[in-house]
Amino acid sequence: MSRPDRMRIVIRLVMGCLVLAVAFVVFVATALDNPDHARAVEATVLVSVIGNAPNYNTPWVQTLHEVRGSGVVLDDGRILTCAHVVANARCVELRRMGRDEACPARVEFLDNDRDLALLRAERSCFLERVAGLPLGGVPASRATVDVYGYPLDARVVCTTRGTVSGMDYNLYAQSRMAQLVATLRSSLNPGNSGGPAVVNGEIVGLAMQVLEDDRRVAQLVPMPVIRQFLDDIADGQVDGVAELGIRYQPLMGKDIKAYHGLDEDRTGVLVTGVGAGGSGEGVLRAGDAITAIAGQKVSDLGQVTLAGHGAVDMSYPVQSRQLGEQVDMDIVRDGKPLTVSLTLRRGGTLIGGSNFPKYLPYRVYGGIVFQPLDMDLAVARAENDSRIASMLEDRPLATPETRQCVVAGVALGSEYSCGRGATYAPFVTSVQGVAVRDFAHFNRLLDGARGPWITIRLDDDTSVVLDKEHARSVSVATAGLFNIGSDRRLEAFRPPVKARPKASPAVAS
Repeated sequence: MSRPDRMRIVIRLVMGCLVLAVAFVVFVATALDNPDHARAVEATVLVSVIGNAPNYNTPWVQTLHEVRGSGVVLDDGRILTCAHVVANARCVELRRMGRDEACPARVEFLDNDRDLALLRAERSCFLERVAGLPLGGVPASRATVDVYGYPLDARVVCTTRGTVSGMDYNLYAQSRMAQLVATLRSSLNPGNSGGPAVVNGEIVGLAMQVLEDDRRVAQLVPMPVIRQFLDDIADGQVDGVAELGIRYQPLMGKDIKAYHGLDEDRTGVLVTGVGAGGSGEGVLRAGDAITAIAGQKVSDLGQVTLAGHGAVDMSYPVQSRQLGEQVDMDIVRDGKPLTVSLTLRRGGTLIGGSNFPKYLPYRVYGGIVFQPLDMDLAVARAENDSRIASMLEDRPLATPETRQCVVAGVALGSEYSCGRGATYAPFVTSVQGVAVRDFAHFNRLLDGARGPWITIRLDDDTSVVLDKEHARSVSVATAGLFNIGSDRRLEAFRPPVKARPKASPAVAS
């Protein structure tokens, strides 16, 4: 090594030591002046992840990726962060400010619906003398909040101060599910995700995302959603967020209210469809007017009042409870007021929730890759497929006949797929004349088909007609040609979680 090279290395080491020394001096001085700030800095950790991201066009392929985010130590010693930081993680490491050593960690719980995850440090000594932060409440509008984290390539904890604009409903980027968010006037950067938002030494939210059209506005996972997550995992497994699984329209105007048997001063929404598998199936009907949910009055715009924070979407009384709970709903049906009880479930729409499995399900048949259309695949394809983009916006309801769409995806160049293009993606409607209900049913129809020929009908009014035995041999050969390993993976793999008997969950406020 030449002398100039050695000098450069020495200079870098000296500069690094100076940065850490300055950070330590600032930390000590601040700790003496503001113990809440010092405790928050000490409890904020850097989360480094190496993972395998699935490829939704070629689902047997995974791509290595690296992610940096932040996390916060809770008062029980576990680390809370965002699910999108550790989704598909193969290796997770934690670091504390001022310490060079990294500590491996494992993901105990991952909830993509709520974009939350809980980690456990593999070495207990890593968190020695770290006092975790307690959970707080919902910050008031115009409250000042400090967000802690490791933005960009920061090696020390950075603090960003912002003002709470209020509580709102917006799409979570991770799950594409509209849920409660706390909106913050503050500029956050990549790496802040998972860092705590703190008021008076208590966690009031977790840094999650910024608005695409105004990056000076950040959104936090608010404390009610965090508490719902912690209640959910109390039994040792993640169940997810309940959904009504209905479509509705506002009840605006005295004429439509009178037609459906409502007084002019009574508010609510009109059910226009009920999705198969959702919470409303078998209880609600098209034409029902919903006037209250869990005792909370529903406005003509489909909103309820969140105490101290104004109007939010009427889904909140449902999402704030756990799957399997009962919730009462006041309705008017055929002009008569009724109270019905719903058992809360997930689903009801053709595009299900985001699960981020480690491996994606698929089936190669006749040189065409067939996949179930879940939220993750829909988001991946929406940019180049206007029809799927429209489905993401409209969220069409599932029916008893069709509970999940099956996509005829990438064509791998066999004699059956030549001329169809590299990304041919219509939906499968039937196999051998039998309507396809979901991906599992599609595979049963393929494997159970009788006779020498098989006909797969697509929703663009075309059919794929295959010699069954030849198609099977082509599928196996194609898998070998493209180094797929297998012509099928019928279920997504997710890490098993040991379950405990489910306790009666508390309702978050």
